[in-house]
Amino acid sequence: MTIEVGTIEERKAALQMQAQGLDRRLVEIDRQGQQLQQERSQVIANLNAVGGALELCEDLLKAGRANPVDPDPAAMTLEQLEERTGAGKAEE
Repeated sequence: MTIEVGTIEERKAALQMQAQGLDRRLVEIDRQGQQLQQERSQVIANLNAVGGALELCEDLLKAGRANPVDPDPAAMTLEQLEERTGAGKAEE
């Protein structure tokens, strides 16, 4: 059995195209992997930050440093601030 040179050359060209496509796919997978790894690292950093903030909240609550009666003035409405300070009330 003999195989024609043209047939082998056609098959070789098809295999080269397939190899180029696979190389491009590998580059794409590597790029996505790097992006996903960076995103994963950022999510881990955010999770660690949230965990630290939660731990601080727990420590403050345990230490009794949080005053449940006095809210943060920066988070209060104008009406709440006036009520708290007595401002805006008419003199009796």
